[in-house]
Amino acid sequence: MNSIYDFIIRELCPNGCFIEIYGEGGLDQILMSIAKDAIISGTISLYIDSIGRFRPERIMQMADTSDLSVLTNLDVLSAKDSAGLVGRIYKILELNKYRLIMWDGLAYPFYEISSSHKLGLLSRMLSIYALNGNVVVATDPLVGITGLPAGHVYTDPYVHLRAVLKRIGERMFIEGTGFKKEYKITSRGAFLTL
Repeated sequence: MNSIYDFIIRELCPNGCFIEIYGEGGLDQILMSIAKDAIISGTISLYIDSIGRFRPERIMQMADTSDLSVLTNLDVLSAKDSAGLVGRIYKILELNKYRLIMWDGLAYPFYEISSSHKLGLLSRMLSIYALNGNVVVATDPLVGITGLPAGHVYTDPYVHLRAVLKRIGERMFIEGTGFKKEYKITSRGAFLTL
């Protein structure tokens, strides 16, 4: 089985891209699986958690280790409030330290109307960062009545690729323009089924 990490990094975004994943079917598990595989491959990564679902013990379980040093190449940022967040992210992106940025709940800090315009500015910054050969994987579990991510009005001009997770009975699929792959989530992570 191929990992979701390999599919996104090597097939969909080999030269960098900003991909937004939404829908049902284990968004947090997919993102933690990508983090686990990034760690194992030695990719210096940043995991931004806007929801509070990041669990280092889950990544260690997926990696089948109890050695905390496995988390060395992974930085984590809690981002539950929009106040000052755009400035903090700008400073992080200026460093150009991370080949992979994972953001769980991209739209969450900007849910209030008074701060939602900041999501567009942030998405623009992430898009430019991705165009420089980096990969940004963002999840958005908030889905509006249109069936699109809740923040799509602000992210649409900047997201390079959008993928939706769909559950049909017991089967799970990741689908976007030009691809539809079945996957499963195991104790070792998220994998495409062949």
